[in-house]
Amino acid sequence: EYGSPRLERYNGLPSMEILGQAAPGKSTGEAMAMMEELASKLPSGIGYDWTGMSYQERLSGNQAPALYAISLIVVFLCLAALYESWSIPFSVMLVVPLGVIGALLAATFRGLTNDVYFQVGLLTTIGLSAKN
Repeated sequence: EYGSPRLERYNGLPSMEILGQAAPGKSTGEAMAMMEELASKLPSGIGYDWTGMSYQERLSGNQAPALYAISLIVVFLCLAALYESWSIPFSVMLVVPLGVIGALLAATFRGLTNDVYFQVGLLTTIGLSAKN
């Protein structure tokens, strides 16, 4: 016999839960792309849907550039309030790209993935670069 020993339903359809995680050195995005590639080879009438953390990752996947832009604007406005000037924060924030490039190069050379911890660290680097 083949199949699940119990009948599960998802959105009113018979379903089977498949659990997995990314291989060491691979990101969850790469693992999800591989799963989508494998699922595309399934026969017609069989589909897949993401749930839990994978669903949330897919939902918020392309928001990082907008969040970084908003963080730069907020840092600029805080510096403008601190220095009581609109021109001084520009010269202070010219250091930010150098810090971001350094963080990206360091992560690339060490083989680190672009995960949540890296992104929080990148935002911290932006804040600390603008602070000094």
